[in-house]
Amino acid sequence: MKEKATRMVVFAERGDAEVLGVYALEGLGLKVDPITRQLRKVEALLAL
Repeated sequence: MKEKATRMVVFAERGDAEVLGVYALEGLGLKVDPITRQLRKVEALLAL
């Protein structure tokens, strides 16, 4: 999808890879479709 981003990780422990992966995907505005297992762009919502 040719998306790039930089994410800073200050502390991580064994088993944190899944959490860090989700954090990175959210930063790129992506999600994993659980049915097709494909990356999809997330519709941006403005939270007030």
